[in-house]
Amino acid sequence: MSVIDTIVQQLAGPDATRPWLGLTIRALFSNEPGGLALRELVARMQAGGLGDIAQSWIGKGPARPITTEQVRKILGAETLAAVAGRAGLTENDVLAELSEHLPAVVHRLTPDGVIPG
Repeated sequence: MSVIDTIVQQLAGPDATRPWLGLTIRALFSNEPGGLALRELVARMQAGGLGDIAQSWIGKGPARPITTEQVRKILGAETLAAVAGRAGLTENDVLAELSEHLPAVVHRLTPDGVIPG
């Protein structure tokens, strides 16, 4: 089981009533075209003026929220369309899932406050 799978399972809970959460997160961090590496996501956030939010997710303190429009801005149209296509969801569903769960996913991917290599 991959780290992403473990995190998704923890966030979705034992009953896994939200299968679209895993689809969305796996689609975002995939190696397929349009997928992002964690470093690239953080770099896009920093370039888009959301570096303080990204750092709150990586740091030891509470993770700051992100809006669907901020997620749309950092992903861009091409990445958003690719993630939605791979997940089999609408772009609005992807934005809702990511705005709700991306802070916790990144926080759990960086438990020591460092982006893994």
